[in-house]
Amino acid sequence: MDISFPDILTNVFDKHKKDYLTITQIKKSLPKGVEQILGLQVKKITNTEFIERLKPQLSDTYSIHKKGNSTYLLRAPIQDIILSYITQRSPISIRMVSKNLRFQKGQIAEALNNLARSGAIELQIVAQSKDFNVQILVPEKPDSSLEIKKAYDIIRKDRNYVKIYELRRYLNWPRQAFDSYIQSLWNAGVIELQASDPQLLTEDQRGDSFMDTNPCKTALEIDPDPMT
Repeated sequence: MDISFPDILTNVFDKHKKDYLTITQIKKSLPKGVEQILGLQVKKITNTEFIERLKPQLSDTYSIHKKGNSTYLLRAPIQDIILSYITQRSPISIRMVSKNLRFQKGQIAEALNNLARSGAIELQIVAQSKDFNVQILVPEKPDSSLEIKKAYDIIRKDRNYVKIYELRRYLNWPRQAFDSYIQSLWNAGVIELQASDPQLLTEDQRGDSFMDTNPCKTALEIDPDPMT
């Protein structure tokens, strides 16, 4: 097979339209021929064995979590997944978030507190007949392109480009939201992305850079011209 296992895994998540899946769901969704890449017969090994063989194939963006008897593979940070879920359903109660997302209550509480402190969400107390309820709201934000242009102008100073990791850290958006918006701007021709030598960056800087939908190209710089 010419396709790599990380690409196969991305296709599996995209097919399910989710950012977290059980190990069983992943095993059932893998295409024929994947055994050649992993060097094992997926359907004949336990989930525990599969996880151990899976770990070396995963990038830093993936994580493994357990809830109850199920083990989940996440392709994005919990906080980003929760924010994406809330954004699509706002306003929504904390109770419904906890009920519908397969995370530990402590993980949800930590994510919601961080999101509230950052201003990504707002918490509103609603009086009910017998009790109170806490609703989560996602406030309207300024135009994202204007936010990026403002950040770009501040960061670049006398340069004609900015590093992606600099922009990501300055904006402090959820990872998935940042990557998705950068990809959309690039697809629309609003910005230009340039490849750079990853060896010139630290591991943390590479982690905060940007990998486009073409797995062979890592984009590290933004050309300013289309944004001026």
